Amino acid sequence: MTIPPSAGSSSRACIVVGVPPRPREELIRAGADVARQYGALALFATVDPSRYAVIGADGSTWSAPIDPDSDEPAEPAFDPEVRRRIEGLMGGLEVEWSTQCLVGDTAAALAAFAEERDAAMIVVGTREPSFGSGFREFLGGSVAVHLAHRQGRPVLMIPLHPVAKEAQLPWEAS
Repeated sequence: MTIPPSAGSSSRACIVVGVPPRPREELIRAGADVARQYGALALFATVDPSRYAVIGADGSTWSAPIDPDSDEPAEPAFDPEVRRRIEGLMGGLEVEWSTQCLVGDTAAALAAFAEERDAAMIVVGTREPSFGSGFREFLGGSVAVHLAHRQGRPVLMIPLHPVAKEAQLPWEAS
């Protein structure tokens, strides 16, 4: 069952689930399971890092693309395909949920959203081990690590790509 992000009582517990562009089923199910166990609302949030938040003098907020020549729409929207995927996975579960598209740095945006909604925790998944993800992590660091060190809410990291006990860890590979 979905509800609009602004609906519901502020006293209702919620769990923020950070959703990457191609979310794994395990992450969605784990976020839903944690929300169910807490009797909480599951807030599935994506972050568009190609945009930044703008706060007007009157307190109103909107976003703008980092690239001023961008042809992107005025405001970002939650990817409809990802939303359909979440909807399919949530079918039959007794969990209220909604989606939200955020902008800016992923960790900072998830932390600010969790603060705004007074979330009980933030749930994120691990990255797929690859050269690209290792390089991105080298440049920007892990979203989970940033969240764990830069805000005060619990961070639950869902292992999406566990490696065998004998295998090299992603950061050990050359």
